[in-house]
Amino acid sequence: MFVIYIVLDPHLKVEYMKDNEWETQWVDRTKKTVSELYMTLYAPQETQNTNIEYNSSNEDLVSHISKRRRIETVSEFDRYLNADRAQALCDTLNWWKRHEKEYPNLSNMAKDYLGVPATSAPAERIFSSAADVIT
Repeated sequence: MFVIYIVLDPHLKVEYMKDNEWETQWVDRTKKTVSELYMTLYAPQETQNTNIEYNSSNEDLVSHISKRRRIETVSEFDRYLNADRAQALCDTLNWWKRHEKEYPNLSNMAKDYLGVPATSAPAERIFSSAADVIT
């Protein structure tokens, strides 16, 4: 959870790890882990149905079509990592709300993971104070 939070925090991203001199293997492993989680659960799943029937007379046409340039697509996750970091005083969840149209799938992931408190201290305080109320 900790590394997911670091990567999804627009103030920190992967640069936080580099700034604090994390070992390269840990930085790469973190990027890979969060990327795999994104690709598995949040990235849009595209299915292509390409059943092309042709005979020998159309073979030249088909070979010409198949040789066309392929357009490289960059995932939301990669675009997010390559973008500039947010300002230090910006609220993280508000940042994701403002950039929801730019990163629709990644913002869903951010809402899921950044909404979870990193500590159980608030819940512990409630249980401790309940002992004072209920005897």
